[in-house]
Amino acid sequence: FGDVISTLPELYINDAGLFDCWYLDGFAPSKNPEMWSESLFEGIAKSCKQNASIATFTAAGFVRRSLAAVGFDMQKRKGYGKKREMLVGKFSKTDDAIKYGQHYRQPMQTSETDNKDIAIVGGGIASACLTLSLLKRGYRVSLYCNDSEFAIGASGNRQGALYPLLNEQHDSLSQFFANSFLYARNYVETINQVSPFDYDFSGLLQLYYDSSASKKLDKILRAQLPESLVHKVSADKTNLISGVDIEQAALFYPLGGWLSPKQMVKAIFKHAQASGDLTIYFDHQLLSFTENTETGGTSWDLKFANKTLNHHLLILTSAINTLDFEQCKAIPLSAARGQVTHIPTTPDLKKLKVTLCHEGYLTPENSDIHCMGATFKRHQVNQEFIQSEQLDNKNKLQKCINDKAWTEDIDIEHSDANVGIRCTTRDHFPYVGAVPDYQATQTHYIDAQKKNNADNAPFHNNLYMLTGLGSRGLCTAPLLAEMLVGQINSEPLPFASAILNAMQGNRQWISYLKKGKKLKF
Repeated sequence: FGDVISTLPELYINDAGLFDCWYLDGFAPSKNPEMWSESLFEGIAKSCKQNASIATFTAAGFVRRSLAAVGFDMQKRKGYGKKREMLVGKFSKTDDAIKYGQHYRQPMQTSETDNKDIAIVGGGIASACLTLSLLKRGYRVSLYCNDSEFAIGASGNRQGALYPLLNEQHDSLSQFFANSFLYARNYVETINQVSPFDYDFSGLLQLYYDSSASKKLDKILRAQLPESLVHKVSADKTNLISGVDIEQAALFYPLGGWLSPKQMVKAIFKHAQASGDLTIYFDHQLLSFTENTETGGTSWDLKFANKTLNHHLLILTSAINTLDFEQCKAIPLSAARGQVTHIPTTPDLKKLKVTLCHEGYLTPENSDIHCMGATFKRHQVNQEFIQSEQLDNKNKLQKCINDKAWTEDIDIEHSDANVGIRCTTRDHFPYVGAVPDYQATQTHYIDAQKKNNADNAPFHNNLYMLTGLGSRGLCTAPLLAEMLVGQINSEPLPFASAILNAMQGNRQWISYLKKGKKLKF
């Protein structure tokens, strides 16, 4: 994947270590001295599990001494072919725990090491992907959903666009979305093989509809990403790819497209139920939860209207409703109402072959219906249909694709639409991982302006969240679910440390405290 000197430090290493075995297959140290360094040997030791083995073709004395110095019991063995000797070793860990500081947290270890009982609160794309990831690893899942069926909220759209959020620097945010997008695409195709649902990955066009959009899209091109991910096409090519008259240049995402979120969520849960380890509770609104330490480790008492249930580990995938709980009310999440208009197809509109993105989006026909949207009303949580927002969606399309007859024929004089509340964050990164302890964080970082507290940041034990996915949950939820379950299960994680750190729930609190700002709650 990359040079060991630059990539090894990017790995998230938990207390137990990641690797059972190392094989050092570099050139002889004299020919490749930049690799055979003290930092490499220290990184290897940090990454090893107890009793991990190591082997290398070289028998150089300084390699043997350096590996011994970081905890390996080294021995010489007979080499291969013309090589007279080689080195092998076994690793013994020290008792020194890794310090994570303010960043990604080691999962809580309790006396209940064989406890596989997990509760999830939610009913959309995040909880669906998370449920399936847990079941694959042998966990028993109890899912509590406010509603009478799945995908009632923002995951309930008939069609949603799938493409990554990229930028000029291709920084952690851009890498996060690129990786998530490619994983989501494969995930969709895999689920579809077991439980079919509607989707089409024929491509997606992001239009150069005005000067501001043009500047933004040209910046993405300067990242020089592979053309198989994104490239620019001319106005003529846009018309050819889309099948309709647009006459604008565009960025083309050949692997992008649309899928049915509602159908996908139901397909994932259908697949998950086949395991027999999933119990679903519809019409169960979680009112509160409290920590219970009477069982020999941390567990959570979940209070519902007419009963209280206990679970070893609790994961919140409850979008903006996450703020309803005492332990989470200070997490900086924002709500944004979105109404997607369902429009009947027309002879011209039926020709649309790919998803269009502008200030909103427009999908190709599916069962004689297109999706056009979506409105974006910050800090509004009203989920009632609003007729004027049908017009908002059409006006937005006509503003970006103006003077085209086919846009005039779009019928919005009806109430066919879906309303969902997006849960957004200021920096576009979601909040994923252990839920931070707000009160303890303020105490822990009381002198944050003057010094950095290197001790592990305070989190609630056995309490996790996956929220703040905004309007791109289809793109990010599948890989985020794997990442969170990997954290709980002490597995190697699918993101570099910089990306993991950027998703922590305490990030904005600590940033404010370091600047001397007071927290609001």
